Amino acid sequence: MRYRLLATLIAPLLLPAMLLADTVTVVTSFPKEITTAYKKAFEARFPGDKLEILNKNTAAGIAYVREQAPGNRPEVFWASAPDAFEVLASAKLLQKLDVGNPAIPVISKPWAPPARPRAA
Repeated sequence: MRYRLLATLIAPLLLPAMLLADTVTVVTSFPKEITTAYKKAFEARFPGDKLEILNKNTAAGIAYVREQAPGNRPEVFWASAPDAFEVLASAKLLQKLDVGNPAIPVISKPWAPPARPRAA
């Protein structure tokens, strides 16, 4: 179930990238057991294209994106750590995509962890 939710969230992100490139590069900290399934499904659905998965821990992934010249940066950064996206956004390394998918929620304010009840 958890991976189905991840698939629902990542698939719309791949759509614009695959329209522009023969090779879609994904930088991710997710294990190969997960990314291999996505790679196989993507390449089966789009046989003329290749999905290049670069497995890096989150800090190394952020450094990799920062080091790449504009136009050479990966199409997708896929991580589970919300703060990674805050770092990339503050460095203006994220591009807003308008994929027009009503299943993707619109977030009007930055993510914040839920408040924890205090012990009495």
